[in-house]
Amino acid sequence: MAKRTKYEYQSTENYDYDIRPGETDLQYYRRLAKTADQRLVRIEALKHDQYFRGVEKYAYARAMRDIEKWGGKKRFNTKPPAARSLFNEKISDMLRFLQSPTSTKSGVIEVYQKRAESLNTAYKKEGMNLSWQDMANVLQSGGFEKLKGDKGSDTAFKSIGTVSRNIDQIKQVIEESKAKRMEELPEDEDEKQRTLAEMLGLSTGTPLDEGIEQVLHDSDLMAQFGINVSDLEELLEED
Repeated sequence: MAKRTKYEYQSTENYDYDIRPGETDLQYYRRLAKTADQRLVRIEALKHDQYFRGVEKYAYARAMRDIEKWGGKKRFNTKPPAARSLFNEKISDMLRFLQSPTSTKSGVIEVYQKRAESLNTAYKKEGMNLSWQDMANVLQSGGFEKLKGDKGSDTAFKSIGTVSRNIDQIKQVIEESKAKRMEELPEDEDEKQRTLAEMLGLSTGTPLDEGIEQVLHDSDLMAQFGINVSDLEELLEED
């Protein structure tokens, strides 16, 4: 009988990651591979869900690189390596995927939830109040990546927090503008921007912050707040 190898991993879900009594090495390999492949299939189906569009860039992406390394085509359950060292290495790759929180739907939600709670605490003053669904939309947004690249993650999250805190006021100004109930803005461009920023609740006595303005112009980010960017274009348009 082949020598047993003890794999030191802590379970993150109700799944038996260790070799079971009476289970051969090959049976253990096949069981892990089958379970891992089932999760890959679920992730591939999950990516079409509104809140999981970017789910393939997490544990799934690492799994695909590992599978490619072993000569597979999108699945782990192929003929096991003959050499013991390689056999153990592939077992480790499968275990790493299986124990990654983002290998399951519930794990992805938990990651988003914890990130949202952390940011809500860190940016409480800015009014950050993101749900896990909001967090998913933000992280999947190309606009967020651009804003983070332009201004840094701290400014990006502060800007998003400020907008989210004042979203009801922003919606009210949009409605008033549509209904022609809004007071006419000053002709002077600087004064116009200061007045608009104050009306939207985003700043007092100063023009819109560049980070906040970038959030307001981004269709993906604003969509998560239930606002169509085109409704803001006329208000934000510079002469």
